[in-house]
Formats: sequence, C-alpha cells, structure tokens
Amino acid sequence: MIRILISSVALLFLTACASDGVPSPEASGYQQVSVTTPGVTGANCFMQSGDRSYSLATPAVVNIQRSSAVMDVTCFKGEHMVGNQKVYPSVAPREAGVRGECVSCNYPPSITIAMVLDDKSMERTLTQFDPRLQ
Repeated sequence: MIRILISSVALLFLTACASDGVPSPEASGYQQVSVTTPGVTGANCFMQSGDRSYSLATPAVVNIQRSSAVMDVTCFKGEHMVGNQKVYPSVAPREAGVRGECVSCNYPPSITIAMVLDDKSMERTLTQFDPRLQ
C-alpha cells in the first residue's frame, strides 16, 4: 500500500515538473494550425484575424490566438500564383457574442489553400514583353 502511495506521489510530481509551469497552447488561448498549399511549396501566406496577423511560408504550423473573428488567409507564390480563403472558427454558444479573445473558439486544425494562376498579373507581364498585345 505504501509503495502504491509513494509511486502515485512520485508520478504526480514528475508530471508537474514535466510541464515546467508553461501552459500548453490550448490552455493559454492559442492553438496550432497547419497551413498547406498542395502542389506549391514555399508560398508566402498572410493570416489576418481581427487585429492579429501572422505570416509564414508553406507548409507550416503556426500558433494563433483563438478568436471569434473570421480569419482571412492569402497566399502568394511568385507574382502569378495566388490563393485566398476565409476560415470560420467554431464558437461555443456561451461565447457566441464575444468579440476578440475566445477561449472556446477553434479554427480548423488544418487549412488548405488552393493556388491558382492570377490571370490579370499574367496579362500585365505578357503585355510588357510582347508589344503586339499592347
């Protein structure tokens, strides 16, 4: 019986020491989100949620602050590829009217941005190099 008690106390102590008193991203109002652009690596992405913004190069995992705001994600690769998506958080009913920080709000854990050719920028580039198109 004493061995079980000592083992339990030791396990509890080791578990408390392992965390170093630093809250996990989930407990601190932040969450990890992965961002990918299938078929395109190294796209530069900008994420805007309320007054918070984040930038990254894909593929990446980023810690973002939980919020009830819609997140706008825009990615660029070179001057001719672009992708954009609005990401909506899930919000618990008790915080549905909350603006800004939201403990129960969760963005999807993975965001996939489809990259497409930007026809307008391609047209501008072509007209610069081919005088017949001007």
